[in-house]
Amino acid sequence: MKTLQELREERKAKRIALQALKTAAFAADATDEAVSAYEAGVNALKGIDRLITIAEADEAIEGATSKAADAPAGGGDGGERRTYAAPKKTVKDEQKPLFPVAAQAKAAILNKQAQESGSSERISPVDLLNNEGYGELVKELDGKAREQRFKAGLASTVSGSVLLPQPVAEEIIPILYPAATFLQGNPRRVQLIGGTYRQARGVGSATAAYVGEGAKKPVGAPTFDDIDMRSHKLAGIVYMTNEAAKWTIGRLEEYVRGDLSRVMGLKMDSAMYFGTGVGATPTGIFNQPGITILDGSGTGLFANNRAPTYQELDRIASRMMLSLTGANIVRSDTWRWTMGYRFQQYLADIRDGNGNQIYPGVDDPVNPRWKGIRILVSNQFDENGGTNTDEGNLGLADFSHVLFAEEEGMTMKTSTEATIDDGGQLILLWQQNMSAILCEMQHDVTLDQPKAAALLTHVRAGSPSTVAG
Repeated sequence: MKTLQELREERKAKRIALQALKTAAFAADATDEAVSAYEAGVNALKGIDRLITIAEADEAIEGATSKAADAPAGGGDGGERRTYAAPKKTVKDEQKPLFPVAAQAKAAILNKQAQESGSSERISPVDLLNNEGYGELVKELDGKAREQRFKAGLASTVSGSVLLPQPVAEEIIPILYPAATFLQGNPRRVQLIGGTYRQARGVGSATAAYVGEGAKKPVGAPTFDDIDMRSHKLAGIVYMTNEAAKWTIGRLEEYVRGDLSRVMGLKMDSAMYFGTGVGATPTGIFNQPGITILDGSGTGLFANNRAPTYQELDRIASRMMLSLTGANIVRSDTWRWTMGYRFQQYLADIRDGNGNQIYPGVDDPVNPRWKGIRILVSNQFDENGGTNTDEGNLGLADFSHVLFAEEEGMTMKTSTEATIDDGGQLILLWQQNMSAILCEMQHDVTLDQPKAAALLTHVRAGSPSTVAG
């Protein structure tokens, strides 16, 4: 005699097998045999469903009749099931944007597992939050969701239910800070309206001069072009096994936040610095027209570009800084060096005759600086590019002239069923017992002054390559 658990496992196996039969039965060239096989599979599954229903009813009767007459209702002895409220829990502000997403993901996994076991029980994200002790957070999230819908003109349709809000860029951007050095540079943030942002930009400067009594005033002839920014969609996917259903919502939120920061932050760095503008990719600040570009290949700047001297490094740093100040970009604390880890380590390793660092503070773990300017270190700066396959870049930018335009709304969806093409590899969530959270955000980047950035290309300092050229 099969147990209830064995029946459920058998049903799960037959459901998986039924998918292949269904594909064959509904194919354009399906044979009668394929249709008959699918019909037989459906009937077999119905038979198992019936047995499970009977077994579940028998289990409930057994549990009720085996209970002592004076035993309290509920408990773990087969009696009435009752959900007990967890102790009240507090949530940090940085956790709140993704708590609804984590609750939705856990609810989706639990509901899928219930469906596969033949249970008709379903749980909502709101119920999960309440059950785990986040009732106060639910009230706060509900108020925020209603405000979002009110702004969208949708409030009147949801007066009788509790809502969870959608995250917005204002909340998600800080989450990406640990991995996105571009955001750490603190660019000027502007709002995309309907996916666009436009404003005039001065290319040639106006004229001013001191004049004597009765003399002609100077007449300037400034030239202008447009800043024309348009939304570019960045999509990231966080995967998890369905074992995550055993985690608390708080732990699940930590996992989603960490993984989202990594996958979205690194991709954002790559695009914001070096995006080509081809297809859906924005044009990064170091590919903007008009910036100063210096070529570090050959011997024009360094006698040995794999081991430049500190005198040579001083000269190139000065040239890059003067390229900004010479264009009336006033030096300030908004300037940032951007470099890869290998070049930073090379600067940190240079010593004088007494073994002292030439550039102290360049490897400070909290606030690294070179020439008094803050350093942003990103592994999105190539160290294996160029013909020598060991070349990178060194950048300098005034982030007060970097415009980062973003849409307010974001899209976050959870799926336990989708098939995802991840770089050519198909991820079959249902078959592989996995779930995924999709996050989509839209933004663009540009410079409001073309000379607010400078780039040194073909950086090979510290390369272990045997190629001398």
